[in-house]
Amino acid sequence: MGRMQLFTETTVTAVPPVISNPNWHNFGRLARLWNIVLVANLVGTFMVAAGIASGATVTEGVRAAIIQLSGHLVRPAPIDILGRAIPASFLVASIA
Repeated sequence: MGRMQLFTETTVTAVPPVISNPNWHNFGRLARLWNIVLVANLVGTFMVAAGIASGATVTEGVRAAIIQLSGHLVRPAPIDILGRAIPASFLVASIA
């Protein structure tokens, strides 16, 4: 399982230089990397969502199932979702 690697997880390797030498230059470089990853993930998410919403990438039955399932995921309060996301992200990062 530890051989899996997502692009987002490679940002963990950028943290040790900031920890070992905490200065504004290293913080800026880390912030730039994290911002690039965030924007790229948001663009990718939007593109996938647009493909699903338009029906260009999935059939109508699959689209309806995606909407039904995603409705269950966004019902909790945002703070509850964040509370679940934080430990999940540590788990995923530790596996990589």
